[in-house]
Amino acid sequence: MKNRGEHKLYALTNWSAELFPIALERYDFLSWFDGIVVSGTEKDRKPNHSFYHTLLNRYKLQPAEALFIDDNLRNIKAAEQLGIESIHFTSPEDLRVRLERLGIL
Repeated sequence: MKNRGEHKLYALTNWSAELFPIALERYDFLSWFDGIVVSGTEKDRKPNHSFYHTLLNRYKLQPAEALFIDDNLRNIKAAEQLGIESIHFTSPEDLRVRLERLGIL
């Protein structure tokens, strides 16, 4: 998805402020994101609606134009309550099929 350049990618993570810099060094994929909102830095977390609003407001995103992917069903339900289409991640294969159906892949 990143290489195609058709969509912006953002991360909304419940990582601690202390450990996130270590994760940035350790996991190259974190550099793929156009923006990241970290719960430890914001003193907020998923599934609080305010945390999703931080991401939406900071990056000027419209809920109806966003797609949220998460493995936690509580987080999915919270995003959907805000009007954000969501995919509950259960496996890489299922995610690929869902993204293909949406025309993203």
